Amino acid sequence: RSEIEEAVLTLPDGTTRETQQEVRLLGITLDVRLKFGPHINKVISKAKQAMGIIFRLGGVKTGMTGMAVRCMYLACVRPIIEYGLEVWQHCISATQMQQLKTTQNTGLRRILGAVKTTPIEVMEIEAGIPPIDLRISYVSAKKLIRLKYGLCHTNPLRSLVDTRNWDSPLHKIQEHLTDNRFLLVRKESSERVS
Repeated sequence: RSEIEEAVLTLPDGTTRETQQEVRLLGITLDVRLKFGPHINKVISKAKQAMGIIFRLGGVKTGMTGMAVRCMYLACVRPIIEYGLEVWQHCISATQMQQLKTTQNTGLRRILGAVKTTPIEVMEIEAGIPPIDLRISYVSAKKLIRLKYGLCHTNPLRSLVDTRNWDSPLHKIQEHLTDNRFLLVRKESSERVS
């Protein structure tokens, strides 16, 4: 592993600045290798903090209703996760994605008043909240398409946006639907009907 060269920047007023391992720019933490690990960890931490605050506002029996908790989750937690997503979503590790899923699943349990043994897929359907990995793919695709077709046709950046070799969210949904778990549920439900 090579060490990063230590450089000193001299500003026009004569002051000098040392190199930094992390820089925060427009709310996104950039590290020297552009791996976005520190930023993603901060996003996860902030999302968990926001969930904790929402939970303190009321439980299942007293306080806010499940619908109010759902609205708070969509208004307060989801924007924390989705801010700047198109910049860093390609760097999410499996561990970090699992932490995001766990955060959302905890919220789903609180929204629905479900126990830990309730299947996640059922809670997602009942709450009307898609899986976090599909939501991340969807938001990224939406922003990519907006960038591609929202730019003037003479803008040179338009040619740099390539949407042909990118897996769409629909492709991801198709993969999930062809998963054996969903096929078993479909078969069971069709057998009950007949």
